[in-house]
Amino acid sequence: MLISPRVKAVFGEDGEVKRVDLKKKEVTVKSGKTYAYDYLVIATGCRADVDQIPGLSKDFNSFYTSIDDALRLGEKLKNFDKGKVVILTARMPIPCPGAPGKFTVLLDAYLRYIRGEDIRKDVEITYLLPIELIGPPAYNAIISSVFEERDIELIRRFVVDEVNAGQKEVVSVDGEKIEYDLLVTIPPYTNTKAMLDSGITDENGWIPVDKHTLQYKRGSESYEEVYALGDTGPCRDPQDRDRCSLSGIYRGSKPDK
Repeated sequence: MLISPRVKAVFGEDGEVKRVDLKKKEVTVKSGKTYAYDYLVIATGCRADVDQIPGLSKDFNSFYTSIDDALRLGEKLKNFDKGKVVILTARMPIPCPGAPGKFTVLLDAYLRYIRGEDIRKDVEITYLLPIELIGPPAYNAIISSVFEERDIELIRRFVVDEVNAGQKEVVSVDGEKIEYDLLVTIPPYTNTKAMLDSGITDENGWIPVDKHTLQYKRGSESYEEVYALGDTGPCRDPQDRDRCSLSGIYRGSKPDK
């Protein structure tokens, strides 16, 4: 086990969080037990919400959601010899926003160098992105040029409205239709049910924090003893998340950058 013996790790129903009460300083778990705290670090992550996009569940292939899903997609790619692969980032924010672009480049390399150039020339690759930038500006500049070099089509600001599995089409909110033979999707993500049920999220469903300290802050309401890390809170803005610095907590001041 990688957890330090100085840390009391709790698993099972005694460790599955169901509700957090910031005013009472209590965490309730599935077994019904409550844990009191002096300081609370929330790192419950987020969850995929495939049903948020109409029709997506009828043709859902992904490497993002589970090992089993990734293995199933891998088998499909092994047998894909010709046609159009569309990689769709359905909504933002998502965990690790740079990963879909990396997958796209790896797919090109797999088809080109493992399967062979004859296969790659018969496969179109298109990446659909709901925003302008693929990650931070510097990363976006590099990977955009790589896409161009490798003949990967990049369509920015494509906000998906629905997936028509019967027609094999991805339809945007503007009515644009992109045909595909194989659709690979990074689905929408939302906060965990426990955090939503606790009533501590903002209007978008994420835990609001001071981006310099990661301490809980929602309007005039703040709890200096409560921190949110990772995809449950600061992920609303990937660039803000990358810039957040814990050093501000220890210095008692904002980070320089």
